[in-house]
Amino acid sequence: MRYICGILLAAGQSKRMGKANKLLMPADSSGEPMISRIAKTMLASELDEVMVILGHDANHIAAALSDMPLDLHEYSDYAEGMSGSIRHGLGQMNARATDAMIMLGDMPNITAPLINDLINSHKRLPEADEAITLPLITGPLITEPMREEPIKEEPMIAGRTAHPVIWGQRFFPLLEHIRGDKGGRDIIKKHPEAINPLAINDSRCFLDADTPDDLKNIVDNCTWQTAIK
Repeated sequence: MRYICGILLAAGQSKRMGKANKLLMPADSSGEPMISRIAKTMLASELDEVMVILGHDANHIAAALSDMPLDLHEYSDYAEGMSGSIRHGLGQMNARATDAMIMLGDMPNITAPLINDLINSHKRLPEADEAITLPLITGPLITEPMREEPIKEEPMIAGRTAHPVIWGQRFFPLLEHIRGDKGGRDIIKKHPEAINPLAINDSRCFLDADTPDDLKNIVDNCTWQTAIK
């Protein structure tokens, strides 16, 4: 039986958003912090457990999540970047975990149905331990605002794939060897035979908030009823 742990990465320093921590900012008119919305979405899904990796502004983010049944873990070396948070999360998983879904903390348009479709697609595989399940965008891409800085690393195959990603346990050791401010992109590129893509026809759910313009784009294109194939 598969046991999928959701690891929500919330340790980043949010440098490109300015003085505010983007994870504590609302992504719609409700005023709810985006990290809270994402955590609720994960809890509403069929994930077997949900943990959050804290770092920068740990106390404030923990306070925003205090009324939820989440497993919170603080990572002291968060300045290293994403790879450290991933390693820390993998090291804290329940011993029963067969798979890990890595979720970024700045993608508030992700929905529980999308997560569930990824989970179900992964669980149907005869060799899920050997698989990497991720969304494949098939509909029109929502254009992101012009950026002066490089876009942060995202999993990409022909420029159409996105987060969140479910990793079978075969890939845990490879993820644990990543260093620096990056995720599993190189692993995905080196193991195309492992990719289990799920076709998604609405790219709005994959918008992420790095800058004030990004956040405005999310608000302008927000959808909590994202169409899923």
